[in-house]
Order: sequence, then structure tokens, then C-alpha cells
Amino acid sequence: MTTGGVGSIPIGLAKKKGGWLSYYAQFFNTVEINSTYYHPPGERQVQSWIKKLKKREGGFEYSVKMPGLVTHQSLVEGDEEKALFWASTFDKTCLSPLADSNLLGGVLFQLSPYFKNEGHALDRLAMVLDALAQKEYDLAVEFRHRSWLDESGDDLDQATLEVLKERNVATVLIDGPGHYPGKTLTADHAYVRFHGRNYDIWYGREK
Repeated sequence: MTTGGVGSIPIGLAKKKGGWLSYYAQFFNTVEINSTYYHPPGERQVQSWIKKLKKREGGFEYSVKMPGLVTHQSLVEGDEEKALFWASTFDKTCLSPLADSNLLGGVLFQLSPYFKNEGHALDRLAMVLDALAQKEYDLAVEFRHRSWLDESGDDLDQATLEVLKERNVATVLIDGPGHYPGKTLTADHAYVRFHGRNYDIWYGREK
């Protein structure tokens, strides 16, 4: 990710704790934290994020990814109880503290490509969204299996759209080399992920 002002990044910042984020924040006012997907952060970690940028003028927002314990395990396995437990735990330790500090941007549900629109899958997703939607967070869902699409293949099916609209949850828009459908506005906020359009790099990682 580059802009005209980030032409030359000081190499030494990579080894300075907290230095890179402060430098980054000079040019951008938001960042997506991907690590929360792999390992839900503890209280100390979240407080360190808050401390680093809470006093920064102009505002800054952390967008965070819902832990895989919710999106790639519990929901896929159909375990509603575990999905709600991990989502609520993540809310308590991460989302609420960031929101209380006015540092919370979007909350990303990047669903597993194995989470299909079959059986009670939509009901399970709606249940987890309900647990957070009441907090008025800017929730967004990225659907990664074609079973969630309508017959045209260019938008989500009607039932899924209604679930999102009722809860003011956005569909994630992706700028990338693949086909990422989504035409209908379902919330008063948007979530766009800029992956880049380098097809050879995106699909040639194994090389």
C-alpha cells in the first residue's frame, strides 16, 4: 500500500516496537488488524493498541477481523453455543474497549469458504450477528462460497440480503483479480478491501 507521501519507508522502523504504527498513522487513518483472526488478543494487547494512538489528533480507527474460532470453526461445525461464546468473548476483550476509546472502525466477518448456505447456516450467522448488532458496531460480512449468491451470480440471495439489512450489516466489497459479487446496499456504512489486481501474484503464490 503506497501513497505519494510514503515513497521511502525507514527500514529501521521494522525493529522498533510501536514505531511502524505511528509512522503509518501519519498517512492513513485506519488499518485492518488481521492477527485477531488467528489469535484473539488479550486485554494487555488491546490496551497497548489504544495507548499508542488514542491521543492522536484527527482520529484513527482499527478495523478488526472476527476470530477464526467463530467464522472458520464454530459456524462451519454448526456449534451455535461456541460461536456465541467466542463472539461475546471477543466483544468483551477487544471490541468494547476499542469502541469505548473511539478507536473501533469495522468488524469484519470473513466467512470460511466451507461455510455454505445450507440447512440452518443463515440462522446461525444471524444469531451471531444479533449478539453484536445491538452494540451498533459497523459490522461487515465477506461471503466466500457461491451458495450465498442468487441465480445471477452477481449478488447475494434475497434471504441473506434481508438478514443483513435488518441488522445494518454491510457486505464486504473486494477490489481484487477475482470475481467478487455484491450490488445491494445493506447498511449505512461500507467495507472495502483493497487486495490489488496483480493476477499473477495473487494466483501464483505457490511458484
